[in-house]
Amino acid sequence: MNYATVCMEFCSCGVRATRHNVGDGWTGKALEFDGVNSYALIANSPSLEITEQITFEAWIKPDNLTDKHSIICKDYGTSWRGYELWTNGTELEFRINPTPSSRAMRSSTGMGLVTGDWQHITATFDGTNIRFYKNGHLVSTVAAEGQLYNSPHDLKIGVYYDINQLFFKGELARIRIYPRALSDREVLQNYLTEKDRLQA
Repeated sequence: MNYATVCMEFCSCGVRATRHNVGDGWTGKALEFDGVNSYALIANSPSLEITEQITFEAWIKPDNLTDKHSIICKDYGTSWRGYELWTNGTELEFRINPTPSSRAMRSSTGMGLVTGDWQHITATFDGTNIRFYKNGHLVSTVAAEGQLYNSPHDLKIGVYYDINQLFFKGELARIRIYPRALSDREVLQNYLTEKDRLQA
């Protein structure tokens, strides 16, 4: 599988993204973002309109961890719709929006993200808790109850909703969204299956 062109997976169904100033990282098997004006866009579809449980999974190799940098965003600005995942320093932040005008933002504790190395990150939401994982292992669990509000907008990779801020700088590969919360065992298995390719 070419990680650079098939960068989104919904279970077993790959979805192509439209790239804007995004390079081919890791010998053409990742997406490389410059932190200035590069991002990828996936048109809205029923498979992205998730309203209950959800899992985000990706391999990331950030070059900059100062402040916030968006990984995935399906938001609608001041209406706070949809969902998003970004780095904030060495931690991950996951935002869900139970209603069109409310939001619940949760941050990991002890994630310990670093620059220059590939790391497998996962965030799950099961309707009661958000769980953060690094390299297949659970790092922290934070209470968050409710459902996801269905955003009708496109999904952005490497940038915030307005395509004007929180640009990601570094490489992203094997980005996946699941319409359910993966178990600890599934998260670990996904990491073990791919770690030799990206952490060799």
